[in-house]
Amino acid sequence: MLIVALGPVSGAHFNPVVTLAMRLRGALTSRETAAYIAVQVIAAIVGVALAHGMFDQALLQPGTHAREGTGQWLSEGIATFGLLLTILLGIAHRPAAVPALVAAYILAAYWFTGSTSFANPAVTFARSLTQSFAGIRPRAIPDVRFEVAAECPLSTRADIEGTLKANAEMTGTPMMELDVNGEAPGLAGKACEAVLLQQYWHKGVLVEPANVIHMRFSGVWHRLYFDYGIVFWRISDAPPEPGSDTDYEWEYPLEDLGAAAEVIGIPLDHYSMKPVVGGSTVELCFETGKRIIFENVDDHTTYRVV
Repeated sequence: MLIVALGPVSGAHFNPVVTLAMRLRGALTSRETAAYIAVQVIAAIVGVALAHGMFDQALLQPGTHAREGTGQWLSEGIATFGLLLTILLGIAHRPAAVPALVAAYILAAYWFTGSTSFANPAVTFARSLTQSFAGIRPRAIPDVRFEVAAECPLSTRADIEGTLKANAEMTGTPMMELDVNGEAPGLAGKACEAVLLQQYWHKGVLVEPANVIHMRFSGVWHRLYFDYGIVFWRISDAPPEPGSDTDYEWEYPLEDLGAAAEVIGIPLDHYSMKPVVGGSTVELCFETGKRIIFENVDDHTTYRVV
């Protein structure tokens, strides 16, 4: 809809990559390109602030979700190439259909790419200013992502980090916060009677090694699990049982981590919870010095015994 409405006014330039492609084709001057990219970045930031404002949240929040790696960048390369190809071929052969083509491509790319298809440097930068599910931590955005905005004031890593720090100070939003749902139990000094991991398997492949952690201290079962970095504590009335769903090929077997880690009968000295980039951790420290660390990053929970 916006492409149809704003196309006659400005060419509906929402993406710095598309704007640069038009500059290379001679459709824009360097001055126009710089102006377009500056407005694109500013408008993306304003959009994030408005979205937060509608839900009474801090207007700008430095992102914490880790979205990086070879798969992410390959996905972005394919998504961006496909978008440019769709636009350029559409302009050449079916100009009137370009709005529908772009909308259909973006919708499809959301599903067929591992990165959910940002395909837009301005949007990527804006997503580094939200702690919602759509957010992305600033360190996951390399400088190359902003080379397309070389003439834009927010085009260097120093500017980006400075802006994020200023936003955090201005809004009073800490860089990372720990969110705990439920009452954290008092377990210090109590002997461990069981630590069972309920794993998640799908079609014979281990998806989540520690989907839910079941612990028993002084005869009481405690259930620990995570949801996008939020730490959940619950008390269970009964011991856990393995589960499965043959129709969907899901399995939830139990692993006896307490026995494997040799902590059964050992009193817990203390435990700690803290936020990390992209999630949170819970660390159990036993009186023998043995530690079990559960880490949830990007809603994937792993563990290690040290």
